[in-house]
Amino acid sequence: MKKINKILKWSLDDSIKVIVGSFLYCFAINYFIVPNNLYTGGVLGIAQLIRSFIIEIFNLETNFDFSGIIYYLINIPLFVMAYKSISKTFFYRTIVAVTSQTILLSILPNKLLVENILTNVVVGKIGLLLNVIIYTIAGFKYGIETMIYSIINAVVDSRMVDKLHEQNICSTALIFSKENPKVINDYIKNELNRDFTYWDAKGGFDDSRTYIIYTALTKYELIKLERTMKELNIRTFMVKSEGIGIKGEFEKDF
Repeated sequence: MKKINKILKWSLDDSIKVIVGSFLYCFAINYFIVPNNLYTGGVLGIAQLIRSFIIEIFNLETNFDFSGIIYYLINIPLFVMAYKSISKTFFYRTIVAVTSQTILLSILPNKLLVENILTNVVVGKIGLLLNVIIYTIAGFKYGIETMIYSIINAVVDSRMVDKLHEQNICSTALIFSKENPKVINDYIKNELNRDFTYWDAKGGFDDSRTYIIYTALTKYELIKLERTMKELNIRTFMVKSEGIGIKGEFEKDF
């Protein structure tokens, strides 16, 4: 176990979080989505469609949901891309996450917990177009009701994932302004409830007075700050960093 954690650069807590997260994800799929003949988005949605086509074409009768296996096979090219283009650590972590999800999707039974279909449904932007294609195919093949409820599920799911994902990413912003930055400082302090450090400096090009502000934020707050700065229409530019590690008294307000 220690050797595996060394390869993944994970602590034991990180490993547990991945397993627990995978379990919760697969539990929701197998107990709320699949029993109602709905479809998720992304790669798993493609795997579910392929599974349904295979069962229909070959007239199979099985209690085993093999969409998890198809899901794993579709991910293999993504594994190769991760290994070649990103990093070995990311590749190993992806293998662990997808493997655990595949196993759990295969062993957890498809069992309906709540009869009301809308209740089951309500329990990222990048995959939205792909999801639309998946649901359009599902709608033509399995009916408009299946498509509509699947879309409702995808909208709720993507908004929650996006929001939680953005709130969980730590970011920093370094703002340079030629004008008095009081309005920016007030927004960071009063609206975002964040502290900041600022100082006077000189621009190297023309020795003009420059104000510099430095603050640590979540990605969600950083997006709000960028939007507000555009609305303020003052002479500024920002250097930002995302996905950094911040230790100490840095609150994440979910």
